[in-house]
Amino acid sequence: MLIDERNLWALAHYPFISLKQKWQLLKLDPTLHFLNTKIQSTSTSLQKTIEQFIQFSNTFPYDELKERYFIQKIEVVSLQNSLYPLSLLQVYLPPLLLFTKGNTSLLNKEKIAVIGSRKGNEEGKRIIEQLFPSLIDRGMVIVSGGAKGIDFYAHDSTLKLGGNTIAVLAGGLFHMYPRNHLSLFREIALDSLVVTEHPPSTFVQKWHFVERNRIISGISKGVIVIQAEINSGSMSTVRHALDQGKEVFVTPGCWGHALSKGPQLLAKEGATLVTCSDDIFREIENKPFTNIASFV
Repeated sequence: MLIDERNLWALAHYPFISLKQKWQLLKLDPTLHFLNTKIQSTSTSLQKTIEQFIQFSNTFPYDELKERYFIQKIEVVSLQNSLYPLSLLQVYLPPLLLFTKGNTSLLNKEKIAVIGSRKGNEEGKRIIEQLFPSLIDRGMVIVSGGAKGIDFYAHDSTLKLGGNTIAVLAGGLFHMYPRNHLSLFREIALDSLVVTEHPPSTFVQKWHFVERNRIISGISKGVIVIQAEINSGSMSTVRHALDQGKEVFVTPGCWGHALSKGPQLLAKEGATLVTCSDDIFREIENKPFTNIASFV
């Protein structure tokens, strides 16, 4: 049975509970039609949550938001939409809705994530410029997080090579971050894709970046780490990738350089060392996605 789309939108826009609590409500009533009948069979704290959400949903401006998003060229992809990536449904606490600008068909294309330090330098850029042409020639969509450094090089190089890229953002589409990448995001949205799990009016918060990382790895067949310090945010994405059963790839870097220590550590722990694109395709071709997630 399908989830009530209006109530699903309301739940995704409801700002007063966590995504885990939202999934608890969905588990309680997978259609979101009959929450009011479930109140008495739940704990006192959950009863209050249900009552407050029902009040919110009763006045939720669904039609107005749909029209506003349409005018702003924002396409909303719900978890029951055929465009929603199956691999993302398999991560821990999948997004209820994806808010997108651009070519949503890329969500179901073969994708590889490219991540690395915001301090990425010319060496990282050179690695990308050498690695990407063959990836793009074989139709691979490049996924990254829209940040400065390696993320920027990944998106920018892909566009210059005529390929497709997906930028997964940490905040809402009305407040895209970082602000100095707005021209890049606009260019991506022309033929590629900008996506976030947060409603457009959401201002970015620190914890959004870690949450965003599970989407970067979740929609991709594997993750390539290019320049990362041992305690960088890139290592968070690697942990998500490993939890999701995805392949992790690293590129060789300069011996002793701080930005090489993350990839070198991952290589010691079993990540695949990459010197050409064939190293990547050999590992991911015909690799099935594994459902290892528990939503709540």
